[in-house]
Amino acid sequence: MKRIARVTLGVVFCFATESLAEGARPAPLPESHTAPAMYLPPDLKELWEKAGGTVKEIKTELNPFYLSGDFDGDGRRDYVIWARRKGWTGFVVLFANGKQARLDRDEQLTYPGTTDYWYVHSRHLPVKASPAEDGKPAPKLEGDALLFIKSEASSALVYWNGKRFVSYWQAD
Repeated sequence: MKRIARVTLGVVFCFATESLAEGARPAPLPESHTAPAMYLPPDLKELWEKAGGTVKEIKTELNPFYLSGDFDGDGRRDYVIWARRKGWTGFVVLFANGKQARLDRDEQLTYPGTTDYWYVHSRHLPVKASPAEDGKPAPKLEGDALLFIKSEASSALVYWNGKRFVSYWQAD
Protein backbone atom coordinates (compact mmCIF):
# COMPACT_ATOMS: atom_id res chain seq x y z
CA MET A 1 0.00 0.00 0.00
CA LYS A 2 1.34 3.40 -0.90
CA ARG A 3 1.14 6.13 1.72
CA ILE A 4 1.39 9.82 1.12
CA ALA A 5 2.45 12.07 3.98
CA ARG A 6 2.03 15.82 4.14
CA VAL A 7 3.27 18.15 6.87
CA THR A 8 1.01 21.13 7.54
CA LEU A 9 1.71 23.45 10.48
CA GLY A 10 3.88 20.79 12.10
CA VAL A 11 1.20 18.07 11.87
CA VAL A 12 1.82 14.98 9.79
CA PHE A 13 -1.18 13.75 7.80
CA CYS A 14 -1.01 10.29 6.27
CA PHE A 15 -3.31 9.21 3.48
CA ALA A 16 -3.73 5.66 2.27
CA THR A 17 -3.88 5.51 -1.49
CA GLU A 18 -5.43 2.06 -1.62
CA SER A 19 -8.32 0.68 0.38
CA LEU A 20 -7.80 -2.23 2.73
CA ALA A 21 -8.13 -5.60 1.12
CA GLU A 22 -11.07 -7.61 2.39
CA GLY A 23 -8.77 -10.03 4.22
CA ALA A 24 -6.91 -7.19 5.96
CA ARG A 25 -10.02 -5.76 7.64
CA PRO A 26 -10.16 -6.18 11.40
CA ALA A 27 -12.31 -9.03 12.66
CA PRO A 28 -15.65 -8.06 14.21
CA LEU A 29 -15.61 -7.78 17.99
CA PRO A 30 -17.03 -10.70 19.94
CA GLU A 31 -20.52 -10.24 21.36
CA SER A 32 -19.08 -9.65 24.85
CA HIS A 33 -17.57 -6.42 23.53
CA THR A 34 -20.77 -4.78 22.34
CA ALA A 35 -22.05 -1.62 24.01
CA PRO A 36 -22.51 -1.01 26.84
CA ALA A 37 -20.14 -3.73 28.12
CA MET A 38 -17.38 -2.55 25.80
CA TYR A 39 -17.36 0.88 27.39
CA LEU A 40 -17.90 -0.21 31.00
CA PRO A 41 -14.77 0.06 33.17
CA PRO A 42 -14.02 -3.24 34.94
CA ASP A 43 -14.23 -1.70 38.41
CA LEU A 44 -17.65 -0.16 37.62
CA LYS A 45 -18.92 -3.49 36.30
CA GLU A 46 -17.64 -5.24 39.44
CA LEU A 47 -19.27 -2.69 41.79
CA TRP A 48 -22.59 -2.89 39.91
CA GLU A 49 -22.61 -6.69 39.92
CA LYS A 50 -21.77 -6.76 43.66
CA ALA A 51 -24.83 -4.53 44.14
CA GLY A 52 -26.90 -7.20 42.38
CA GLY A 53 -27.13 -5.42 39.03
CA THR A 54 -26.54 -6.63 35.51
CA VAL A 55 -25.08 -4.77 32.55
CA LYS A 56 -28.45 -5.01 30.77
CA GLU A 57 -30.07 -2.91 33.54
CA ILE A 58 -27.85 0.10 32.83
CA LYS A 59 -29.71 2.66 30.75
CA THR A 60 -27.68 4.10 27.89
CA GLU A 61 -30.12 6.71 26.57
CA LEU A 62 -28.34 9.49 28.50
CA ASN A 63 -24.90 10.20 27.10
CA PRO A 64 -22.56 9.65 28.84
CA PHE A 65 -24.40 6.77 30.53
CA TYR A 66 -22.08 6.74 33.54
CA LEU A 67 -19.95 9.33 35.32
CA SER A 68 -16.97 8.87 37.60
CA GLY A 69 -15.45 11.04 40.28
CA ASP A 70 -14.57 11.07 43.95
CA PHE A 71 -18.05 11.91 45.20
CA ASP A 72 -17.52 11.13 48.89
CA GLY A 73 -14.05 12.70 49.12
CA ASP A 74 -12.20 9.53 50.19
CA GLY A 75 -9.67 9.72 47.34
CA ARG A 76 -11.09 6.71 45.46
CA ARG A 77 -13.06 6.59 42.20
CA ASP A 78 -16.84 6.33 42.58
CA TYR A 79 -19.38 5.95 39.78
CA VAL A 80 -22.90 7.10 38.99
CA ILE A 81 -25.10 5.21 36.56
CA TRP A 82 -28.66 5.53 35.34
CA ALA A 83 -30.35 2.17 35.76
CA ARG A 84 -33.67 0.40 35.40
CA ARG A 85 -34.23 -2.41 37.90
CA LYS A 86 -37.28 -4.30 39.14
CA GLY A 87 -39.89 -1.56 38.92
CA TRP A 88 -37.75 1.55 39.35
CA THR A 89 -35.57 3.75 37.21
CA GLY A 90 -33.07 6.16 38.70
CA PHE A 91 -29.53 7.31 39.32
CA VAL A 92 -27.36 5.06 41.48
CA VAL A 93 -24.07 6.12 43.05
CA LEU A 94 -21.66 3.22 43.46
CA PHE A 95 -18.99 4.10 46.01
CA ALA A 96 -15.54 2.50 45.78
CA ASN A 97 -16.08 0.98 49.25
CA GLY A 98 -18.97 -1.12 47.86
CA LYS A 99 -21.82 0.96 49.27
CA GLN A 100 -24.42 2.53 47.03
CA ALA A 101 -26.96 5.34 47.14
CA ARG A 102 -30.09 5.59 45.01
CA LEU A 103 -30.71 9.28 44.39
CA ASP A 104 -34.41 8.79 43.59
CA ARG A 105 -35.08 7.27 47.04
CA ASP A 106 -34.19 10.38 49.03
CA GLU A 107 -37.32 12.52 49.30
CA GLN A 108 -35.28 15.50 50.56
CA LEU A 109 -33.08 15.45 47.46
CA THR A 110 -34.40 17.36 44.45
CA TYR A 111 -32.98 17.74 40.96
CA PRO A 112 -34.51 18.12 37.50
CA GLY A 113 -36.67 15.04 36.99
CA THR A 114 -36.11 14.70 33.27
CA THR A 115 -32.39 15.28 32.93
CA ASP A 116 -31.03 16.21 29.51
CA TYR A 117 -27.39 16.56 30.57
CA TRP A 118 -25.26 15.65 33.55
CA TYR A 119 -21.69 16.45 34.39
CA VAL A 120 -19.15 16.04 37.15
CA HIS A 121 -18.40 19.32 38.92
CA SER A 122 -14.90 19.08 40.39
CA ARG A 123 -14.57 19.85 44.08
CA HIS A 124 -11.66 22.12 43.12
CA LEU A 125 -13.98 24.48 41.23
CA PRO A 126 -15.90 27.12 43.17
CA VAL A 127 -19.67 26.98 43.51
CA LYS A 128 -21.28 30.38 43.09
CA ALA A 129 -24.17 31.50 45.25
CA SER A 130 -27.42 30.89 43.42
CA PRO A 131 -30.45 33.19 43.27
CA ALA A 132 -32.57 30.01 43.09
CA GLU A 133 -31.51 29.18 46.68
CA ASP A 134 -32.88 32.41 48.26
CA GLY A 135 -29.69 33.58 49.98
CA LYS A 136 -28.49 30.14 51.06
CA PRO A 137 -24.66 30.17 50.94
CA ALA A 138 -22.91 28.14 48.27
CA PRO A 139 -21.67 24.78 49.53
CA LYS A 140 -18.01 23.97 50.09
CA LEU A 141 -17.46 20.66 48.35
CA GLU A 142 -15.51 17.87 50.05
CA GLY A 143 -15.87 15.61 47.01
CA ASP A 144 -16.84 15.99 43.39
CA ALA A 145 -20.46 16.87 42.70
CA LEU A 146 -22.99 16.05 40.01
CA LEU A 147 -24.65 18.73 37.93
CA PHE A 148 -28.06 17.69 36.56
CA ILE A 149 -29.41 19.95 33.80
CA LYS A 150 -32.82 20.18 32.18
CA SER A 151 -32.30 22.13 28.97
CA GLU A 152 -33.81 25.64 29.04
CA ALA A 153 -35.42 24.95 32.41
CA SER A 154 -33.33 24.24 35.50
CA SER A 155 -30.17 22.74 36.93
CA ALA A 156 -29.09 21.45 40.31
CA LEU A 157 -25.77 20.56 41.88
CA VAL A 158 -25.98 17.30 43.84
CA TYR A 159 -23.16 16.67 46.32
CA TRP A 160 -22.25 14.48 49.28
CA ASN A 161 -22.30 16.37 52.60
CA GLY A 162 -20.61 13.59 54.59
CA LYS A 163 -23.86 11.76 55.42
CA ARG A 164 -26.07 11.93 52.34
CA PHE A 165 -26.50 13.61 48.99
CA VAL A 166 -28.05 17.07 49.01
CA SER A 167 -28.98 19.42 46.21
CA TYR A 168 -28.17 23.05 45.57
CA TRP A 169 -30.24 24.57 42.76
CA GLN A 170 -28.27 26.55 40.21
CA ALA A 171 -31.15 27.84 38.10
CA ASP A 172 -34.88 27.48 37.90
